[in-house]
Amino acid sequence: MKKILSMIAALAVLTACELHTSDNGDLDGFWQLTQMDTLSTNRSGDVRSMKIFWAVQGDMLEMRDLHIYDVEEQHEMLNFRFKYEQGKLYLSEPIANDRDISDSIVTSAATVEFYGLSRTDEVLDVLQLNTEKMTLQTELYRMYFRKY
Repeated sequence: MKKILSMIAALAVLTACELHTSDNGDLDGFWQLTQMDTLSTNRSGDVRSMKIFWAVQGDMLEMRDLHIYDVEEQHEMLNFRFKYEQGKLYLSEPIANDRDISDSIVTSAATVEFYGLSRTDEVLDVLQLNTEKMTLQTELYRMYFRKY
């Protein structure tokens, strides 16, 4: 009888939980920024050593500086809400993720500049997106990513 009650309780817990899925296709995953082109100067730079990563899942996009050699130079981890539709990536509602103090809403464009953005509500053109590579473009930069 205990086994049956345990199974019923487990089944009740499983059916009460919602399963959240993501239909972001190839956009979902862990991406490393590898190259940035400055559109106004036609200059390009390899930025792999900066260790900038974007993680995408559901409707959240996390930007993280994993350059661990100089902790004082590390930039804040940011979380954005996003929408991906018709070849565009719409970023909004950035939050600075600082567990030691408190998460805070980002209002300054200076906070997002390190990650290749010029505004806190950026719209990026998705020029290429597949299982291995992603190319995004803002008004200022073209950014190349590789998927992990």
